[in-house]
Amino acid sequence: MGSVDCNCTIEDRTRMLILSPLLAAGTLNRLMAGKTITCEARDTDRYGRTVGLCRADGDDLGAAMVRLGMAWAFVRFSRVRLEDRARSENLGVHAYPCQPAWRAQQRQ
Repeated sequence: MGSVDCNCTIEDRTRMLILSPLLAAGTLNRLMAGKTITCEARDTDRYGRTVGLCRADGDDLGAAMVRLGMAWAFVRFSRVRLEDRARSENLGVHAYPCQPAWRAQQRQ
């Protein structure tokens, strides 16, 4: 998980920065368990890093993580806003009054 802009208590920030990545890793492991994993390069970001699409038995892992609230959708590389339901149900990262750093930077 990347950096966050958080308007929350120290306890919430601690949960967000320490526990959420552990929960996300466990969720990703469960989504991949016993499945065939395939990844393909889709784009390159402005830092030269490869942006890819990974699937578990054909299911988009990134989309699943966003839908479960375990990741934020980076809209530049996403076609669908999958996080709306997770946000409305306060799942995962959406249980805290935080946002990814790139959203805070866009507002400045």
